[in-house]
Parts: sequence; structure tokens; C-alpha cells
Amino acid sequence: MKSFLNNISSIVGDFIPEEYYSIYARASSGKSLYLLEESANLIAQGATVVYLNTEAGFQGIYDNWHEKFEQKFNMKFDDVHFKLYKLYTVEELMKFLGNPISIQVGKNGKISTLLEATDEKETGDTLWIHISHSKNVVFILDSFSALFREDYNTTVTNFSARADATGFLFKTLKTLMKKTGGFTIMSHHASIDPMNLYHQPDKVRGGSVISYYSKYMLYLEIPIKGTMKDFRKVYGVRVSGRKDWAQQSWLKITDDGIFDTTNEEAEEQYNKKKGE
Repeated sequence: MKSFLNNISSIVGDFIPEEYYSIYARASSGKSLYLLEESANLIAQGATVVYLNTEAGFQGIYDNWHEKFEQKFNMKFDDVHFKLYKLYTVEELMKFLGNPISIQVGKNGKISTLLEATDEKETGDTLWIHISHSKNVVFILDSFSALFREDYNTTVTNFSARADATGFLFKTLKTLMKKTGGFTIMSHHASIDPMNLYHQPDKVRGGSVISYYSKYMLYLEIPIKGTMKDFRKVYGVRVSGRKDWAQQSWLKITDDGIFDTTNEEAEEQYNKKKGE
């Protein structure tokens, strides 16, 4: 399957079964908008999209955009091909994925993450029940960061617990991908260095485990200049078999969605003055 954006396809190629694709950016960059529009594109290609939503604001994006995307891609966000689940904690998500965990806080405030024992005969309402007969399944997690921000604070003593939970999540999704032959796209927040806002690209929030599993990682940058508010620069931070940060391109957000644009158009827009 292929992205609807040629400028993204030129960086990551076609989507490969059983791979993780990550996209990260600062708040209000258009991550969820991109994932919803990509969902429409993939459904039009015959996929079943499992959309694991962890942020309450997604409903407004869906309400505002889904009809436009249905017309644009000649498809429908029906219950058969677009399965939307709202899961707001790591424990809730992992239980739904069929691999429950427990987050425990010790007397000293240190957090630990433990896998719970499961009985295959008592699966409960897990995701597999809903998708066992689906074909060409794509898993979208929007967003990874929102889950972990709520359940794990950023103190150093809790980094190992967060890393354990991250590993459990990636391995669980890997099992689901193997069963279905699908792939996973997930969004992440950017980790901003307040001492260096303008001279160094943001890093993905969530630690090195994300980079270890995601062989395809994109960074979506909002240009600083005000006239560029509708433009996004996309970087291939990590692309399997290629040099990190070697490829970049431009996207543009309009009233009809996200579109490819050129370096020339972006440069022309950058040179414009406000009010023109």
C-alpha cells in the first residue's frame, strides 16, 4: 500500500507489512489530520483501519473532516473498514490489545510495569475479537505520547518502567501484525529543548525504545515564519537502508486536506510578506 502523499512515499517508499511507522511533531502540527486522511486513503485501497485514539480532541477533527475525505477518496468510514476505539490509559490499551499490564507505584513513588497473567480461554473484549475476520489490517495509534504522559512522569527513576511498557506495547502490536499481515503507524509528540528552540530539530518524546522499533520515522516541522503557517517540512529522520535525516520534502494544509508541494512553492511562500 502507498501513502496518498507522493512526498512521503518518496521518503519511506510503500508501506511494508509488519513494520512500524512513526511520525512526530509539536502540538497542532497536523499529525491527527494526516493520520485520518491516510486512513481514508488506505481504506480506499482495501484496508481495514484500526484507529486506537488516545486523545479526546480527535473527535472534533473527525467530525470536521471525515465527509471531505470520503468524497476525496471515494470511500466510507463505516464500522467494517474503520474501527475507532478510544483508550486513554496504557493499562486500558494493553488490556484491549490482549496483553494486560499493571502499573504499580511503590512507597517511594517509584513506578514499575508488570505483565499480568492471562487465560487464553477468557480473553474478554479484546481487539482480536473485532478484527479476526478482517483483511489488510492497518493499526494506527494516535498518539503514543498522550498515553505515556498520563501514566508515567518524567523522573529518571521511572524511565525503566516506561521503557518496559513501551516494549510490551510494541511487541503486542508485532504479534497482531503477524496475525493479520498488517503494519502500524503511530504519532508521537516532539520533545522540545527550551534552551535551543530554533537551532536543532526536535527529538521524539518517549525514549530510545521508539527509535529501536520504528525503522521508518518522520518528523513534521512547522516553519517559524508566520507566512508559512500552512506549510510543513517533513524529514526522513530514520528510514531503513538510508542515511538519517538525508531526505526532506514539503507538505501544505488546505481547506481540503494535506497536499504535496514543492521546494520552489515553499521558498516563494517564505519570501512573502504578511498581508500579501
